[in-house]
Amino acid sequence: MAGTVTVPGSSVPSTPLLKDELDIVIPTIRNLDFLEMWRPLFQPYHLIIVQDGDPSKVIKVPEGFDYEIYNRNDINRILGPKASCISFKDSACRCFGYMVSKKKYVFTIDDDCFLSSPADLDLDQFDMIDLSDNEIVKLQNFPFMNRLGTLLINNNRITRINPNLSGKRNNTFSLWNVLASTCIIWFIACLFLHFSIICSHVEFLPKMHTLVLMNNRLTTLAEIDPLASLPKLQYLSLLDNTVTKQPDYRLYVIHKLKHLRLLDFKKVKQQVSNHQVLENTLCPSFDI
Repeated sequence: MAGTVTVPGSSVPSTPLLKDELDIVIPTIRNLDFLEMWRPLFQPYHLIIVQDGDPSKVIKVPEGFDYEIYNRNDINRILGPKASCISFKDSACRCFGYMVSKKKYVFTIDDDCFLSSPADLDLDQFDMIDLSDNEIVKLQNFPFMNRLGTLLINNNRITRINPNLSGKRNNTFSLWNVLASTCIIWFIACLFLHFSIICSHVEFLPKMHTLVLMNNRLTTLAEIDPLASLPKLQYLSLLDNTVTKQPDYRLYVIHKLKHLRLLDFKKVKQQVSNHQVLENTLCPSFDI
């Protein structure tokens, strides 16, 4: 029968991100010992476990997780004549977990998905991240990522860049600190960029040199100003954003981003000083 286990206590923060908006669905035929290595990430969330195979087998779940578990008998009882719509082939029984979840978001993981090493818990291992082709609407709240140099975020719906994109904020826990491995990095990254994650008093992207934001929804010059908080930004593309059609767009961006070398795949001439750029606002014939 389906059962519910209440978490008696937790060492993770009491208000994790998406606590009331995310369920984790796990199809399984075995004891879920693998959850121990995922505990820092999964423990704050509700698990929906769908048991494949012999329904009389008792699936053991590590202590401290909040979960409900369903087997084939439970599915037959709940769905009745429609139970045949749930396939038990190749872990497809997870679809029942999607059906019973009442949360806004669902994340699923197989019971044989293991971390290759403890280092996988460290998000600061990427030189480049590609978040293109999602529905991100606001660029904000990155954790400290000392290695990250290139961020590709094309074909989204970004209308705003947070003024503190790489700035200083008050120190509280960030779920980014326990993001576990590349198999979930992209889902969580795309999802959590919509939410406020408050981090420590540091420059969070100290080595970011390349940012590609093509085909988004930036419209005004002022929306570009927060990019000045990226101290090493040298290569930027905003092609296919409405802002590129603003008068003096190129001049404005070069003036704001002091170290820019390439804008929209066109070289910025190094001899163009800030004073010259400002003067050229009144003299469009100056070639940059």
